[in-house]
Amino acid sequence: MIDEKIINQIEDYFSGELNDEESKSLLLKVEDSDELRKHFEESNKLWSYMASAETIEPSPDYIRRFWKIVSSNEEKKSRSFFQFNFMNKKWTFVSSLAVILLLSTIIVNNFVLEEEKSGYVYEEDDELLIHNLEEALSKNTPDVLNVYGPWEDIEN
Repeated sequence: MIDEKIINQIEDYFSGELNDEESKSLLLKVEDSDELRKHFEESNKLWSYMASAETIEPSPDYIRRFWKIVSSNEEKKSRSFFQFNFMNKKWTFVSSLAVILLLSTIIVNNFVLEEEKSGYVYEEDDELLIHNLEEALSKNTPDVLNVYGPWEDIEN
């Protein structure tokens, strides 16, 4: 495992920031460790590639042209997004309205019309009867199971 301090020293070595004593000490450490030697060789290759790369100088009016392009792109975006947002709100409203109409049609068709076809009409008297029956048949009543039939006759 290579220490972070040694990795930083290798970077400093190739960038020319180490003095002679530190460079000699680092090279001795590199010779003693195979893992460190491999990292040193890879760093050497990388630094040689970076040294051979061409440096390209931008034209003097580069910054002015850059900001001109940015401002023109901003103008285009602001115009197109304004129109898109306006259309987007319209389509959101229309699609929401269509979904609400579709769901209401399904609900009316399945529940209201089916109830009329079956002949069942909900009455408040039915609800009151069920409520009174539930109150009469509580866990405290000993005759709760007699509602379902004569239980004494089953044993015989």
